[in-house]
Amino acid sequence: MLWAPVQLAGASRRVSDISLYPPPVSREPLRAWHAADGPKGRRLLVADLAAERRVAALLSWHFEPGRRRPHLVTSAAVRSAVPEDVRADYLVALWLLLCVGLAIDQLTIERGQIGLVLDNAIELTPGELVSLGLVRSSTRGGYRGDYFVFEAKSR
Repeated sequence: MLWAPVQLAGASRRVSDISLYPPPVSREPLRAWHAADGPKGRRLLVADLAAERRVAALLSWHFEPGRRRPHLVTSAAVRSAVPEDVRADYLVALWLLLCVGLAIDQLTIERGQIGLVLDNAIELTPGELVSLGLVRSSTRGGYRGDYFVFEAKSR
């Protein structure tokens, strides 16, 4: 499997050579991903080069500059209707996108974590979130719903 991370939205490069249609995921994650193209939003895609540059995984988040609230993941999904072994590969690609989001946190608000509220734009099960390294948090970062965090770990 070959991966091609695509530039953050809003930057000079476009995602036009990546196939978003037919939609790679259900409506809610894709809607939240498109909505993240703004001053406080960021979005990333991973394309599967071995499968005609189809979207393998997508992630979007927002943050509030100058505040200590963690970056909040607003959509997270992997391509639907693929065999289980391919889905496992795509979950690894999504994990890499989460790592990119965490690295961006280190360059912006330096919170050391990003948050995720499990809603319709998160197309993963709680078990998949845990397998990706997210942990359920009781603090919720000021958000309602099941809240998970992906933390930077120092060794």
